[in-house]
Amino acid sequence: MAELKFQDIDAYFNKLTTDKSPHVVLIWGERYLVKKAFDKILDFTIEKDKRALGYESLESDDANIPEIIERISTYSMMQDKLVVAAKDVPLFPGPGTPIVYGFSKQNLINLQKLIEKGFPPRHLLILTTSTADKRRALFKTIKNTGIVIDCTVPSGSRQADKNQQMQLLRNIVQNILKKSGKKLTNDAFNALVDKTGFDPAVFADNLEKLISFAGKKNEIVSKDVASIVKRTKLDPIFELTNAIAEKNAEKALFYNKSLMNAGFHPLQILAAITNQIRKLILAKNFIEQSVQKKQNIWYKNQNYNQFLHTAMPEIIRADNKMLEKAASWDDNESLKSSKKKFKNILIASNPKSAYPVYQTFLKSDNFSIKELAGALIELGELDFSLKSSSGTPDILMENLIIRICKNTAGTRYRPHGGFIRKNSIFTE
Repeated sequence: MAELKFQDIDAYFNKLTTDKSPHVVLIWGERYLVKKAFDKILDFTIEKDKRALGYESLESDDANIPEIIERISTYSMMQDKLVVAAKDVPLFPGPGTPIVYGFSKQNLINLQKLIEKGFPPRHLLILTTSTADKRRALFKTIKNTGIVIDCTVPSGSRQADKNQQMQLLRNIVQNILKKSGKKLTNDAFNALVDKTGFDPAVFADNLEKLISFAGKKNEIVSKDVASIVKRTKLDPIFELTNAIAEKNAEKALFYNKSLMNAGFHPLQILAAITNQIRKLILAKNFIEQSVQKKQNIWYKNQNYNQFLHTAMPEIIRADNKMLEKAASWDDNESLKSSKKKFKNILIASNPKSAYPVYQTFLKSDNFSIKELAGALIELGELDFSLKSSSGTPDILMENLIIRICKNTAGTRYRPHGGFIRKNSIFTE
């Protein structure tokens, strides 16, 4: 019948006639939206005063296919309308995933055949799951005979993804606050997002707490957020590496401490920083070589479209030359295997995704090649220190982060080699 996005539910069901009501609904995606969508569908399909006899909810061990089939196929002696809900069911297991009881391949085929055949009149099956595979026969069957509601939200770090995430959180604020008559300042919103990250359920729960905490006040401010909301956000490691690439020492130190508190090993963090510095060196080296060749490929604050048309083709050409050289190091090394084996020496390891490469080039303008080289050498020294268990990891990490952000990495005398940076990268 249809495949909908979460925001289209109300409009679709308001136009739905009784004779075209679905007999199966699949809701999948982000858990907060799935719950909201489920509540909407339940309200649309069965009145609250009829749920005692006309609604059955299957969860945990009871939510298995044999039980689902038995419940949805059984006529009710008390009333003709029946809604059966099976929540958080593994309908689309991935390759190698252990088989859960009641969800064998044959179980899934049986469910698909029953959906194709149809249920007793005025019986509705609602299924919820966190993930779905649109290629599977079961998904296609549900879509063709019932309704699929897509509640997914992009989880990536691209600006477009973040915009969608923030829009969802703002929608949550609007829906919750309109019941209370209170306002949330923009600073308070940002503070709440910083505390929770993109976790709609936790975000909404904390907003409810803030409403209660505010009491008779009409406005919730950032001070209120700081007073009662605990930080639950798990910062991705790229937040730290981005902060370092932006030379934002304060932000970098904050994310470093957050990652340490979350259980990240210092060597994991160090490896991520090292990888970021290497990417910046590759970009910076490419820029400097193009300048030497008098090629106007990159300039500061270049826009993305110009980068795609001017810089990206040259970057891909340079990477291909590097791959050919790498393949020549081993006569048995094919170009295809070289790309996988030597991806760390490529400027664009995934040329189909140009935007992250563009961001690297923008951030490379914050450094000189000498500063990056100095940072890379000190990262190597710190790696040795951490592996030999000498020094306090958190202090050593913080000191190096500050030096990278303040352009002093590589300028100090080195205890084991006596090197100091002068006009060339390093000299004795």
